[in-house]
Amino acid sequence: MQRVLIVVVLALLLAACQSTPAGRDSADSAQGDGLTAESAVRVRSIQAERQWLQKHYPGAEVKSQALLMGNVPMDLITIQLPSGEETKIYFDISSFFGKW
Repeated sequence: MQRVLIVVVLALLLAACQSTPAGRDSADSAQGDGLTAESAVRVRSIQAERQWLQKHYPGAEVKSQALLMGNVPMDLITIQLPSGEETKIYFDISSFFGKW
């Protein structure tokens, strides 16, 4: 019985350690259109970047990714649309970059 209690307590502790509240990491919580640095999409994780891209540019392929270190750290992701056109999307990563 004591082992079961220990396992349950450990499981609850691990669940409480998640870094992002459930549902807050999705593309739905992102802001901005990402077409310029000024309108960068604010995200809370790399996973949220990918979700945002899938939602707003379905079928696009990531061609490159660059880290931009200015006043605000940003990821600049170049995607290729199904039409062949390339587009650059800026992501504001200041909420998590360098905070591990």
